[in-house]
Amino acid sequence: MIRVLLVEGDQAERAALARALGEVSGIDVVGQVGDGSVAPSAVMALNPDVVVLAAHLPTIAGPDAAALLAAECPQVRVVGLGDRSETRALSAMRDAGAVGVVAPHRGPGRPRRGHPRRRHLRLRRQVA
Repeated sequence: MIRVLLVEGDQAERAALARALGEVSGIDVVGQVGDGSVAPSAVMALNPDVVVLAAHLPTIAGPDAAALLAAECPQVRVVGLGDRSETRALSAMRDAGAVGVVAPHRGPGRPRRGHPRRRHLRLRRQVA
């Protein structure tokens, strides 16, 4: 069983990710937080194998949160989550230690949740 912690600032997106990943055999979403600054303490408390980390968060940027996790929780794998318009942030997350990123194409002018099904399917492959 792969234990996953979700770190996403948007509550609706976080809930959708939890539902999608919860449907996958072998994946257990053990926690959800809305702020990257609390991710290390959540990792310590919940002991996940993987942290799915959004590129943009309310109080700390995804790359900074990825670096914080790499320094404080090197045992956990980080997967960056964003969209194709966030290529710099996703690249910086990889540089900070993320093992992979998920960035589905959403097309110009479409909201981030424009293709949630496709986004979640790609995320499932990264986590598993």
